[in-house]
Amino acid sequence: MSGLELLVASADTLAPHHARGALVRVDGLDLVEVGEALAADDAARLRGWMAAGQVARVDDATWRAWSALPGDAFELVIVQPFVLVRPMSGAEAP
Repeated sequence: MSGLELLVASADTLAPHHARGALVRVDGLDLVEVGEALAADDAARLRGWMAAGQVARVDDATWRAWSALPGDAFELVIVQPFVLVRPMSGAEAP
């Protein structure tokens, strides 16, 4: 058991993490699995996901779109110093 927990949060809660460059977008993968790979320093798996565009730092353009999402619109896993995140299914900007 990894001890990693899937959490939910709002864009306001995530803003400080984006400001310090620690917000990492995860697309099409299980957040806990990616967190476990990061915690275990599994560089080969992480490089593969990054090369496929499935794991990347959240850029400013993505953040601008995400910051318009209302309420607790994000799922996340914390693997210090990083926050692995994705919008929840069905989250849409107003």
